[in-house]
Amino acid sequence: MALDTEGGMWVAIWGGHAVHRYSPEGKLDAVVEVPPSQVTSCAFGGKDLDQLYITTSRDDLPPGAEPEAGAVFHVTPGVRGLPLGTFAG
Repeated sequence: MALDTEGGMWVAIWGGHAVHRYSPEGKLDAVVEVPPSQVTSCAFGGKDLDQLYITTSRDDLPPGAEPEAGAVFHVTPGVRGLPLGTFAG
């Protein structure tokens, strides 16, 4: 999951070929589709945290199925992400 500056929550959908954005009210208001079905995570990056990076998996897929599985995808979603907290320990 990743959070944006507008209060949206971006969720990787395993088995769903997508990342969903939910508004602060809990409504689905954006979908970013990718070719692989096994979407594992998403995170904001780039200098201004305005790029969304989406990771995928190829675990347990038959050879040759979903050739783009395991790749990292990149989109510009139109919102900025919140910076991550740092680990103090």
